[in-house]
Amino acid sequence: VGVDRLVNEQVFTAAYPLHESLSLRQILYAYWAQWSCWRRYQPLDHIREYFGEKIALYFAWLGFYTGWLLPASVVGTVIFLIGFWLVATDRSF
Repeated sequence: VGVDRLVNEQVFTAAYPLHESLSLRQILYAYWAQWSCWRRYQPLDHIREYFGEKIALYFAWLGFYTGWLLPASVVGTVIFLIGFWLVATDRSF
């Protein structure tokens, strides 16, 4: 099925994989691309080797931005809950 069949039928003379380093792909999958790995740091060097400079810079920026948004979201959630509690316990009417 697919490329292997075409090579066997001599439609193609050869087939080469798009990504040569399968071990790097496996490292990224095992240590970064799973939901259970959310607490680990991003392997930016591996991302740079596999995807390129621009994609690695994007993920570095995304990690930095998310890290700075987390405290603001916690403060906003606490203020929202306090406001909700104040409205629920208001006895002015």
